[in-house]
Amino acid sequence: RVSAADAVPAYCTAYGRGLRKQWYTGREARFVLTARDKFANKLTTGGSEVVFKYTTLIGSPAERTFDGVVVDNGNGTYSCTYTPQEVGACRLQLTMCQLDPATNEKTEVHVSDSPFVLDLTSNLMSPAHCTVTGPGAGAGQVQAAAVTRFIIEARDKLGNALGGGGDEFTVLITGPRGITETYTINDMDDGSYLVSYTPRRSGDYSIEIRGRPNPEFATKGKVPELERVGPPGAAGVIKLFVLAGPTAASRSTVSGGAVFKESVSRDPSTFTITASDLYGNRRHKGGDEWVVSMRAAWDVPVEVEDHDDGTYTCVFTAGNEPEYTGCTIYMVSVMLDGQHVVGSPFAHKVKPLPTAAGKTGVIGFNPLVTAMEPCEFLVQARDEAGRDCLTGMDDMAVSFEGTQGTRDDWASVLMDIKDLKNGTYLVRMVSERKSFFRIRMGITMDGADIAGSPLDVTVVPPGLFNVGFWGQSETRLMDERTATEEFVLHGLGLETAIAGEHAEFDILSKRMGEDTPGDAFRLELRGPEFVEGVIGPPEAPREGGLYSASYCCTLAGLYVGTVKLGRWVISGQPFQLEVKPDATAPERCRVEGAGATLGSAGAQTKFSIATYDMHGNFCYHDEDMFHVVMKGGGRMGKQKKFRAVEVTASVIDLSNGTYSVTYTPPLEGNFLVSIEHSISKNGPWVAVAGSPFACTVKPGDKKPRPAV
Repeated sequence: RVSAADAVPAYCTAYGRGLRKQWYTGREARFVLTARDKFANKLTTGGSEVVFKYTTLIGSPAERTFDGVVVDNGNGTYSCTYTPQEVGACRLQLTMCQLDPATNEKTEVHVSDSPFVLDLTSNLMSPAHCTVTGPGAGAGQVQAAAVTRFIIEARDKLGNALGGGGDEFTVLITGPRGITETYTINDMDDGSYLVSYTPRRSGDYSIEIRGRPNPEFATKGKVPELERVGPPGAAGVIKLFVLAGPTAASRSTVSGGAVFKESVSRDPSTFTITASDLYGNRRHKGGDEWVVSMRAAWDVPVEVEDHDDGTYTCVFTAGNEPEYTGCTIYMVSVMLDGQHVVGSPFAHKVKPLPTAAGKTGVIGFNPLVTAMEPCEFLVQARDEAGRDCLTGMDDMAVSFEGTQGTRDDWASVLMDIKDLKNGTYLVRMVSERKSFFRIRMGITMDGADIAGSPLDVTVVPPGLFNVGFWGQSETRLMDERTATEEFVLHGLGLETAIAGEHAEFDILSKRMGEDTPGDAFRLELRGPEFVEGVIGPPEAPREGGLYSASYCCTLAGLYVGTVKLGRWVISGQPFQLEVKPDATAPERCRVEGAGATLGSAGAQTKFSIATYDMHGNFCYHDEDMFHVVMKGGGRMGKQKKFRAVEVTASVIDLSNGTYSVTYTPPLEGNFLVSIEHSISKNGPWVAVAGSPFACTVKPGDKKPRPAV
């Protein structure tokens, strides 16, 4: 068993409220001394001689020293008490008596941290005289989402700063729309209290602080009420304005049709970034370094303009790139400090303006042609803005009629038009009869004449005029027949497509360093109609030897497709695909049967509805619904009073693209039969072609017919 050693003053420690930096006159103060040996181990027995003295009014002529009370608790601790009576600085001396071996005399040695100095005051903390300082109380700029602080300095009723802690304070921080913020308060034990909070909203804030003295000093055990810190009335409420915090990409937003809607190629498009902080507060200052990119398989430059009000305008012009071959999906990324804004990256479609027949014209046309010599010229497709189109796939057709000559002359003319897949179309014509005659050539786009059409052409016998010219010769870049074994087709567009929509598939070269131009390929589909597709890029493949093939069929049905390189078919051909009808178009639906326009009173009347898409394809879709209502009336009874009638017909889906409609007119008269289509019970409902139908209801049989 190890016994306790003698107490060593340097290792003995004292603690308790009586040692705080501030105390009050006339109130008993207490603290405890713990005796320890030279190893700082706590002693478990008493017996040490402890001397406790305190001196008031130190540094003044009236300085006086008093003996404190020390009680040996017999367990190694000593309870010390004293009751100071004079206001001012006070020094506490705590010593232990030790025997000097050399002189055999007792000496007093200070314990750890002795002497202690504290301030004696005669008054408790007065909330009305306390002060508040710091940026969090309106003395500086405050930002949302950032930790903000201020200090409460405790003072007595004479305005004297208190040197100790223990007083109680509460804080009410109210922001915009009545929100309250949480806070923490730390007693610094020197008469000051550090308050910390993080405002979540930008705008006007109010701070109300209440406090009361240390409850230990309550008179007769009655704890005083919390009182407002500072002057009375509204002046005691601190007002401040909180600015939005630093921009947080995760709470910032993007707006504008240039992102959320389609944009037109080669037209400048804009969208706006609105900066917000971490709590969604709108910022009203600029300076953020936004990184905005727009990319398909290539990059499109985006300019960002800082308006210095928390908004940024982004401008881009897509469709001028040499890689652009038509409707393309771009990914738009908006980032700040490596973080995306809400919804980024965005998928954005850039499509060319529709081609306009009235803007499309011919290039290199000569009205004089020599018989037996092929001639050709170009048709340049242009969009609604009059700009040259860069891709093909337009519905171009060429035809002619004779205006002078014989039928045999006109029948000798061969003419066609070829899509060059770059916005131009090659028109070729040759006359196989050596005669002089005239024809009128019509060139149409989507059934409408292009600018300058029809064109008058005069055909003259050879040698009469030198007006013929030959087409350009083709230059083959490689052995086409061998190259057809080096390509693989892949994609959904090889199996299925929707009428009127562009379908795509990929052509991948197996060769390293592939440089065959896309123009060298030809995509043909034969079925309900003949369709030529587009293969690009026209100059060379994309990285990795990848080509994109696209086509658009308007008639539904089965097609057989081939991809050729020159005159050779690529291996694995032909392929078969199905073009399915587009969505039901109410304006193309047909009403069949006389029941929509004629009926008999009291007799069941029927007719049917057949569904078609916008391209005229017979179709069937599960989601189609029809609503049929008959409204009108007639005169009945002896007095021939008019009676209004509304009858809702029964519509049965036959699951084959037709719908059986049945209704029973209650009386003779004139009615309107309204037929509407929708794909949802909530609408919208759209009338079919011809609706409403005028329906005449004739009188029915007055007596039942005998059974046959």
